[in-house]
Amino acid sequence: MEFTLVDEYLGKLAYTDDYLALPLEQREKLVFTANETLLNYYSSDVISVKAVALQTKYMFEGEEDEFAKYKRQGVKSLGLKGISLTMDKTGGNTEISPAVIALIEQEQGAGGGAFIGRLI
Repeated sequence: MEFTLVDEYLGKLAYTDDYLALPLEQREKLVFTANETLLNYYSSDVISVKAVALQTKYMFEGEEDEFAKYKRQGVKSLGLKGISLTMDKTGGNTEISPAVIALIEQEQGAGGGAFIGRLI
């Protein structure tokens, strides 16, 4: 995935000021990590610039709030000085952005229809 295209897309999205304030090298690492994470679950032909951008944003926001770290470590709930957090307990994949999952499922369904072939 070409970094420049993803970075430009992120520059057009709202709420990405903190990401855009990062040095170029760090932004490249974030985009690379997001792309590699998606490649763990999907083939490269279904991963678009938009998907990588949304995944980058999702991962960056999670790391900034440090919730991603707790989720990776399996923390289900957390309490701090009168505040209690409960993480998603459904057992679903929390490593991939729900928006990216929906986007890829929509794209995969767009081609739709049954494949017809002949057995010889």
